[in-house]
Amino acid sequence: STACLSSLGHRVVGVDVDREKIEDVAAGRSPIHEKDHGKLLVEGVVGGLISASDNLVQAVQDTDVTFVSVGTPTAADGGCDYRYIEAAARSMAEGLAQKSSFHVFVMRCSIPPGTTMRVMTPILERMSGKRLGIDFGVAFNPEFLREGVAVEDFYAPPKTVIGATCARTANVLRQIYAPVDVAPIGTSIETAEMVKYVDNGWHATKVCFAIEVGRLAKSQGVD
Repeated sequence: STACLSSLGHRVVGVDVDREKIEDVAAGRSPIHEKDHGKLLVEGVVGGLISASDNLVQAVQDTDVTFVSVGTPTAADGGCDYRYIEAAARSMAEGLAQKSSFHVFVMRCSIPPGTTMRVMTPILERMSGKRLGIDFGVAFNPEFLREGVAVEDFYAPPKTVIGATCARTANVLRQIYAPVDVAPIGTSIETAEMVKYVDNGWHATKVCFAIEVGRLAKSQGVD
């Protein structure tokens, strides 16, 4: 997403806790294996559109939109572990507190419906002293990028879903994606969260079905 957004002309600050990844991205070295990703990353770095840092507070201060993509592992009770979302929200709130301009926070993780507004947003409001809808906006914008062809999918998305708290926030995201999708689907944040979960579940169902067919075929000596 960093490389592809920069190719659309946006200045992007990539933030991570992994120093090795930060150094790779800052040098234009792709830390992942994706067709055409390395080329776009180099172009973004050379063109001054991509930088990388471990300072999330400063990144929020220096930008207009924050895309949140952090780990959401399974908790001990089988639910979702929110620790990384909460940690990111605290740093983002610190950056937001020092801003006077409107800022948009976009959650992208796979999370249960309601998480964006129940977990991340209250921390942003409480710790920044800012007001949702007046000082900042919140959205959920799920990724639908397949491994191996993620760059291709970015430019020709199967769908673009934007769940937002207000029209102003939704419009910011529509403008960002306008070059690749002129007709994004607008929903509530909870609906967008559910869409991502359902998409993940549907793909997992197909994989499981294929595996069962393979086991059955093998047991019958069928190739």
